[in-house]
Amino acid sequence: MVDGMVRPSDAVDRLSLAEQVAEKLSASILSGDYRPGARLPEIELAERFNVSRVPVREALRLLAHQGLVQFRPRRGAIVPEVEASDIRDLYDVRAALL
Repeated sequence: MVDGMVRPSDAVDRLSLAEQVAEKLSASILSGDYRPGARLPEIELAERFNVSRVPVREALRLLAHQGLVQFRPRRGAIVPEVEASDIRDLYDVRAALL
């Protein structure tokens, strides 16, 4: 903090590890790094983000509540099929929440 002002990096530091992973993963999903139907294996994500599986699991649950991830029996977490209008709606909701 400088002169009572919160720097953007201060806001990031306040996010839990799971929230940080969720932010990075949602950006990857929305940018097309993970295609619809792609599996999101916890072990691979933990290695990618250099964290344990626990924050990855929590991040996937957060993203499931936002509609960016679905859990399927025997497949785990996947990227769902999403329409462009759904993505715009998600951004609007996220912007309002932040």
